[in-house]
Amino acid sequence: MSIPVIEAHDGLTDRARRCLGIVAEVWQALNEHVDGLCLIGGWAVYALSEASGVTGTPTLPHHRGSVDVDIALAWAELSEITAGVVAERLRNSGYVEPTAPSFRWLRQHPGDTDPVEIDLMATHRPDHAGGALVVGGYAWAPFLER
Repeated sequence: MSIPVIEAHDGLTDRARRCLGIVAEVWQALNEHVDGLCLIGGWAVYALSEASGVTGTPTLPHHRGSVDVDIALAWAELSEITAGVVAERLRNSGYVEPTAPSFRWLRQHPGDTDPVEIDLMATHRPDHAGGALVVGGYAWAPFLER
């Protein structure tokens, strides 16, 4: 049996293919240390469309991939400790921390002139007034639940 997610790489640009590798790298760095982690954005669509080929369900339209990584946490999982663990794990894995409170971390890939952006997002409290969620000195972009 072939592995659809590997076959799908043929349709990705070189930059998107490298970004997909960073998706896996971020997941390995954070998954066992952070509960409630969720891949969202363009790579979530890619993963769902490729996974449907494994399960035998009709595949979604082919997705072109993405050139950034969007990771989200539920507000209930986000604490000063969790924010600190995420920051430490990303730093230890070679990710560049924003100079000012920002939800956007960077990862330079040797094959690219521009770094890949890793956006940290979290659902927000109902009373959130807007703007970035700053927890433990680290910023998270608010992600709306629907």
